[in-house]
Amino acid sequence: MALISVRDEAVLKQLKDKQAKMKKSTPAMKKGGSLMIRIQNICEQVQSKLGHYANQLELIQTKERLQEYITSAIKKDIIAIDTETTGLDPITDQIVGVCIYTREEKPAYIPINHIDFITKKRLSNQLTEEEVREEMQRLVDADTKAIFFNAKFDIRVMRWQLGVDIKPAHCGFIAGKCLKEDEPEGNLKYLWKKYCCPPDFDEPALTFDKMFDGLCFNLIPISTAYLYAAKDSLMTMDLYDFQIQYLDENHPYCQEAHLEKVAKLYREIELPIISIVADIEDQGVVIDTNYAKSLSEEYNKRLKEAEENFNKEIALYEDQIRAYVNTHPTSKLEFPVNMNSPVQLQELFYDVLQQPVVSKKDPRGTGADILKAMGHPLCGPILEYKKLAKLVSTYIDALPQMINKRTGRLHCNFNQYGAATGRFSSSNPNFQNLPSKNHDIRQMFSAARVSDVLMVDGKLEFLIEDLVPTINGDKNSQDLQIGDVIICDDGKYTVKNKNIEDVFVTVNIERLGD
Repeated sequence: MALISVRDEAVLKQLKDKQAKMKKSTPAMKKGGSLMIRIQNICEQVQSKLGHYANQLELIQTKERLQEYITSAIKKDIIAIDTETTGLDPITDQIVGVCIYTREEKPAYIPINHIDFITKKRLSNQLTEEEVREEMQRLVDADTKAIFFNAKFDIRVMRWQLGVDIKPAHCGFIAGKCLKEDEPEGNLKYLWKKYCCPPDFDEPALTFDKMFDGLCFNLIPISTAYLYAAKDSLMTMDLYDFQIQYLDENHPYCQEAHLEKVAKLYREIELPIISIVADIEDQGVVIDTNYAKSLSEEYNKRLKEAEENFNKEIALYEDQIRAYVNTHPTSKLEFPVNMNSPVQLQELFYDVLQQPVVSKKDPRGTGADILKAMGHPLCGPILEYKKLAKLVSTYIDALPQMINKRTGRLHCNFNQYGAATGRFSSSNPNFQNLPSKNHDIRQMFSAARVSDVLMVDGKLEFLIEDLVPTINGDKNSQDLQIGDVIICDDGKYTVKNKNIEDVFVTVNIERLGD
């Protein structure tokens, strides 16, 4: 489905030509040098490229002004929000500032955790997390329409760093994917420049990586940071104003483009599911670290045995290999043979052992399918070693290292629009790529126990797939019945009521007497 363009191709070409000229004429940022020099250079670059926006942007450094701004947003019933952080982990990385924009106000930046790059101490003239949380909560209480570009990330940041849960009314990234899944780029600045900016706009898109060259945003002086960040909230609102025309079934543009079904999909499925996916990512999964440790010991032992078996088998061909290497000075082969080197395996099988080609598409291939078809006695030990090495390096030893220190759980990213087909994908780690037939690895994942679940006001909350210990054995949380007795660390509790909503099961409980 193609996104309706507001420009013809000639205008777009003109914009691209201007961008190319700007890139050529703009001096490149100097790299290297001390931290002070790098920051000074960045400040000069930001001032030269964005300094003319100073009077059009606002830096909010008092609680009173933030209250006024949020009051204005509540009255207008809409606000665009973007967060700036020290990294991409909403749970452990720190929030640095928040960008906001509502109509008839200037795009604004709220600094929270900028630090002095020399002393590493927090700078003055910033608002605290609690002060910002109170005002963000006012938006939630007033049910103000919150517009985001990357909604899942921003709402998770505010949950963990500010303690406020904002329901997104729009996500520019997901909306863009629904309207045109094959955009060359999917970031805010690219989409804004393509669909929202004036035709004569000729400034290059200043992405974070290009502008700050790997520096953490909390090191950037506040007077420079707001020039870069504040406008993002305005761009987010502009993009919303453009996209919503095609995602509102009652809007003429949506009807003319026959996008009513796409609009329904976005409104009823894609948008509501953002908060659910955020819930799932925040919940995470439990890894049985004791079991994982024992599994690592077992598989690393098996891996060493597989390597020893290969060495025993390859020893039978030592004379042939050394003779070949001596007569071929440019050979990459060595003894003992490196099983992880495709080049060495190619020479071993096709030049030394003179094995026949088994794949016309890959005549010197050494992949698993080819080695299986080849059937040489050396292939078995190599395949076993590679299989075990993959399991150890990708899953058994890697997954426990990815456990979040703050939660003690593993949190992956579920990418709502992870493929051009619209299907989900997952990353960091990729849960969809877990070996389906290896039950050892699957047993590393443990159901959350009752002792892990927060008990508040006589209630327990579980994920639907959690196993709950009862006096009659473990039960799936959604199968709990009134009268079931749950075993907790501090005693036994009887189930008085149960409610299932989305992927969560909440039970009212009452403590049993000793």
